[in-house]
Amino acid sequence: MSVPQIVEVEWLDSQGEMRWQSLKDAKTTAEADDLVHRSVGFLLDDHERYVLLAASHREERLEEPQMVGDVIQIPRVAVVAMRPLVRKGAKR
Repeated sequence: MSVPQIVEVEWLDSQGEMRWQSLKDAKTTAEADDLVHRSVGFLLDDHERYVLLAASHREERLEEPQMVGDVIQIPRVAVVAMRPLVRKGAKR
């Protein structure tokens, strides 16, 4: 298998406030928070329910399987945008 495509994913995170607060303060905090995050990684799966990224990738070697590390699964409903990135020196 070849090296997976490298992508940047913008996604919306969730947040919780585990304390008592006024409804006004809760709404003010919600409006002020920027929940958009960006992750860059090897695209392992572009599934209808999720995007699966890995920060590290090692190709299969002799008797050893392909390996991935630091994997994040982002629910598809949270994905705002996904852009392919080009490796420097890679053929386009």
